[in-house]
Amino acid sequence: MKLIAPDYYSSFSCIAGKCRNSCCIGWEIDIDEYTAEYYRTLSGDLGIKLKNSIAEGPSGSSFILSEEERCPFLNREGLCDIILQLGEDSLCQICSDHPRFRNYFSDRTEIGLGLCCESAAHLILTKKEKTHLTMICDDKCGEALSKSDADALEMRDKLIEIAQQREIGILSRIKKILFCFASETTSACIPASRMLTLEQLNSSWTDRLLRLNEYEKGNKQLDLSEFDQIFRQYATVFEQFLVYLLFRHFPDAVQSERQREYLLFIVSSVILTARMLKVSCSAANNFSCVEELTDIIREWSAEIEYSDENIEKLLFFFEDK
Repeated sequence: MKLIAPDYYSSFSCIAGKCRNSCCIGWEIDIDEYTAEYYRTLSGDLGIKLKNSIAEGPSGSSFILSEEERCPFLNREGLCDIILQLGEDSLCQICSDHPRFRNYFSDRTEIGLGLCCESAAHLILTKKEKTHLTMICDDKCGEALSKSDADALEMRDKLIEIAQQREIGILSRIKKILFCFASETTSACIPASRMLTLEQLNSSWTDRLLRLNEYEKGNKQLDLSEFDQIFRQYATVFEQFLVYLLFRHFPDAVQSERQREYLLFIVSSVILTARMLKVSCSAANNFSCVEELTDIIREWSAEIEYSDENIEKLLFFFEDK
């Protein structure tokens, strides 16, 4: 079995206490049974705190968050007391893995970094060079790539190649990608009013949607040409975002046989973040907003792609487009 990742993967590192958006705040933290059993064997002050900080439910164990929705082991310096006292090997699976995700094929596993992580988002979105996939390891067991997986990977490679055609603008690349599935860019524009009907985790994301909704009031047809300046100025950021989306979500599209809906979801996400950036930077009268765009995309990831319910609602929206 092969293990394949984007070429930036090995450069990732958690920035721990320097992170402004800790994954240890506001997220439910499940504990795998193996680690929960290990925690139950610990003694001393840490063992007592662990026993008092874990909830047991029908679906398994999880940490009991504070009123501030902080993990009980996240200290005020933004560091993990479990790591400090027991080492990284003592973390539960979800904490050890985050922000990594995996997609599985007949002859390989692909591993990537989720954009909801501040450090991963900066690493991915500020990359100037084109992103390529690299083989991390190969156990030489000789698994064969199935015909369906081969076709899916070939199509994804084609779409990523289009996404990286730097001789043309982002909007032209988007149109070419949608053309592969007989769709128009107008089909990939979700009104902010519709986005407001989805589940929302953080008030900052809701505020962005409300500002965008106010901006879009009275506009019956979204004119993407008004975002051309933003797409041109931040072309590499949007390219990296688009490539990331294709890498992460196109396998789901193939497995669910909803390629067209997923492509519209992918493209709509790029267009949505551009619209949000225009509203945000217009308010500040400043189009040098690369950090703002990175934050918008990171928030999008946490709010949308980490919610199966929100993704399903968006895919359903695109079924009739």
